Amino acid sequence: MLGISVLAGVQVLSASSKHFYAGYYYYNSEGWPPHHGVKGDIYTIDRSVPEGEFYAQWVTVILSYRPMYWVQVGYAKSQTTQYRLQSYFEKNDKNGYITDYFSLRYPDNIYEYWISKHPEYLDWRCGSDD
Repeated sequence: MLGISVLAGVQVLSASSKHFYAGYYYYNSEGWPPHHGVKGDIYTIDRSVPEGEFYAQWVTVILSYRPMYWVQVGYAKSQTTQYRLQSYFEKNDKNGYITDYFSLRYPDNIYEYWISKHPEYLDWRCGSDD
C-alpha cells in the first residue's frame, strides 16, 4: 500500500533576503510518485511585499531526488507578477526549468490546485479549479 505524507512548512530566510514560502508536497521514497497525483485547497492571502521580495504557496510533487526534479503549482506575489496575486506552475526535469504564470487570484478566497499523472501516460499535468 502506498502512503502519502503531506508536509506543510514556512521558511524565512534572514539577512538581506526575506522570502516567505509555504508548501504542501508529496514526500516518499524516490521512484514512488503518488498514484494519481495530489491536490490542495490554498487560502489566498494578500500581504504587502517589499520591492524585490516575494511570497508563494504551492502544491508540489517531487519526481526525483537525484537529480532534483519536481512539478509544482500555486500562487505568488512578486515583482514578476507586478505585485498582483497570480497562479503559476513550475517544473524542473531533464528538459530544464520552466515557470509560467496564469489566472489572477483574489484575496480571501480558497482555490484548489492539483498535479496528476494519468496511469497510462508518462507526463504530469497541473492546474487549478478555474
